[in-house]
Amino acid sequence: MTRPIANELLKQYDKKAIMKPSIEEVREYFKDAKVVRCIHEKKNRFISDYKSYGQNNRCIYVNNNTMDEGIGLYSEAIGYAEIVEYKTKPEVISPFTFANEVVEKAIECARDIKKEVNKPKIDPIVTSVMTQLLTRSQLGITKYGTTLQDNNTDDFLQHLKEELMDSILYIEKLQSLKTK
Repeated sequence: MTRPIANELLKQYDKKAIMKPSIEEVREYFKDAKVVRCIHEKKNRFISDYKSYGQNNRCIYVNNNTMDEGIGLYSEAIGYAEIVEYKTKPEVISPFTFANEVVEKAIECARDIKKEVNKPKIDPIVTSVMTQLLTRSQLGITKYGTTLQDNNTDDFLQHLKEELMDSILYIEKLQSLKTK
């Protein structure tokens, strides 16, 4: 490659490298930001307090409604402001939607087992127990915010003892009904 061609390519590259983004590109860049460190004042600010985007010779910024305060978001000399914290969106699941998904997964799992075992029929009692276990597990995760595997704080021996005592009471009740 000759020097004149190489120099021309470098000039084009330099022009592209120093092109600043548009206001829309800056807005898109910060759309999931909650807290931003201003490029000028080095202070953390909640970006949701500022609504009006603008630009001047120095930077692209966002102002509050009274236009008396803003956040520098981009400048050619510094680049983009630092995103200190991102927005979080908690996922809320309806119990009914959740239960339907669990049942669908249990049925899908039962179908997969049927294919693997290659038997013409799956025991409906086993399918029922699988569905109940999956539903109970998902409701427990929703209620307690953790899985049984990840929970290392409960006294599982005490829980088991209490559950077994309850089952003995249920057996006694059923036996008393049978003898009547």
